[in-house]
Amino acid sequence: MKFNKKVVVPMLIGLLIAASGVQAAVRPALTRIVALESDKETPIKLINDDKNHDYLVQSWIEDQQGNDKGLPLILTPPLFKISAGREGRLRMVILPGKIPQDRESVYWLWIQEIPPVSKSKENQLQLAVRTRLKVFVRPTDLKEKSADTLKALTWQVSHEGGKAWFGGEKSDGILRQLL
Repeated sequence: MKFNKKVVVPMLIGLLIAASGVQAAVRPALTRIVALESDKETPIKLINDDKNHDYLVQSWIEDQQGNDKGLPLILTPPLFKISAGREGRLRMVILPGKIPQDRESVYWLWIQEIPPVSKSKENQLQLAVRTRLKVFVRPTDLKEKSADTLKALTWQVSHEGGKAWFGGEKSDGILRQLL
């Protein structure tokens, strides 16, 4: 298949220019959340980088299968307004006795910005950016510390059928093919 350079090159340049102007106005201060069961609550700071517009923020938590019902976590407020250039906070509370005590649990925190309605009479494209953060919930009674667990791991590289495989004793027998 042959491409017409007079059509493809301007299209690619236009896409690059259009994509460079897109950014989230509301962003989390962290890239992941570590919540300890022993803490009363875990604060999550959000920042509105847009100095001119207020935004609504909708947030929720899901497990790794995408379920948001019956979780041992409560996130408040689920919907709030964050003023232009200001910070906002979410509160995450772990329900006592509801998380597994023998391991850390992983959940997803979703944060969606809802942009204001434009007062301009011109046509505009507004995007609502949805951000997903990983939430690690650590039980109080977990005996091993994360650093000690890392030291206990052993890794191996094996060669089979002309391919190199990477795995370890504590990886449940799962081997990953090296690229």
